[in-house]
Amino acid sequence: LHLSSQAASFQLGMAKRRCQRPPVWKALLVAVLQTATGNLNADDCLDADSSLELVQVRAGYKNVELQQVEDGSEWQGVRETGTTCMFHNCPTRLGEVECHHWRCVCHKGFRYYPVGDGTCVAEESPQGRQFTNGTCFISSCPRKLGFTRCVGHECLCLDGHEVQGGVCAKVPR
Repeated sequence: LHLSSQAASFQLGMAKRRCQRPPVWKALLVAVLQTATGNLNADDCLDADSSLELVQVRAGYKNVELQQVEDGSEWQGVRETGTTCMFHNCPTRLGEVECHHWRCVCHKGFRYYPVGDGTCVAEESPQGRQFTNGTCFISSCPRKLGFTRCVGHECLCLDGHEVQGGVCAKVPR
């Protein structure tokens, strides 16, 4: 949601005009939202029809600010190593890694490879091409992926195999 400041001000004014005196539970909910997100001001209304709209309008202002932040503290997906750097530097065994908001995260173009002690590998390396994007949280890896193994709840191709056309295929030597 990207709003010009004039459009956002108009929408905020319209939402405030529909305000009525809120029940206590709504006031408490908005107080929690104010504290947690900073999206609402103390003079914003709290009626059921406009509370969500106010959060959405205020979020429009936040989205503009977020665009200016290149790499925030949000989850980095396959780059996350599950290791913290809050009290120490990232372990050297991880390889190409950086401390990102107290978490050891693989550099861009690398992903965490959970085999053995775990390390960051280039996405286009032989190990990087073993990722099937399948998971094995609840059951084993799906047979349709071919020759796989479950490592850290992820389905990886067996050594000597890589993903080709969505399935694990033997790599010619």
